[in-house]
Amino acid sequence: MDTLGIINGIVDQQIQAPYYPEFAVNNTYGIKAVNDTIYTFMKQAYHMPQGCHDQIEYCKKSDRSTAAGQLTCSSATNLCRSFVEGPYYAFGGRGVYDIRHPYHDPTPPEYFPKFLNLASTQEALGVNINYTSTNARNVSFGFASTGDVVYPNFIEDLNEILGYGVRVALLYGDADYICNWYASFCGIFMK
Repeated sequence: MDTLGIINGIVDQQIQAPYYPEFAVNNTYGIKAVNDTIYTFMKQAYHMPQGCHDQIEYCKKSDRSTAAGQLTCSSATNLCRSFVEGPYYAFGGRGVYDIRHPYHDPTPPEYFPKFLNLASTQEALGVNINYTSTNARNVSFGFASTGDVVYPNFIEDLNEILGYGVRVALLYGDADYICNWYASFCGIFMK
């Protein structure tokens, strides 16, 4: 393999999570999606004793091959999502993948699958297979239930891949809340 491309990859939730409140109020487009009270709550939920940061630490030290380890990591995922990431969804009213759009603005647009399955689109792309979508909620639930969101630390995996001489391209949108570029840039390149 010559190059690995990762689009919107959360490579370390312990780095990503503290940047959710930051991006919610100080993003590329100057949109303040949550008020100061919610912003402070989100930050405190990450840093407080037994908060998101500590729960991720417990997960990293657990044995995920056991039910207890998976429960530890799943609990960390739930706490971080509910109290650090989630207040944006409840109070921000802005898009997950594009902060410039309202929360209920579908991304991608609803016509997207039909467009990809047009013969003319497939011909232009050079593909001969129909596009199908997955049930994102079920896939997300599966990862959350085992704690995969907070464990393992994919930075170590990227370091190993880079050690083999493989180029790694990380791509993040400048309006994307869920995989915001603050965490990706600051966490990966400044760690």
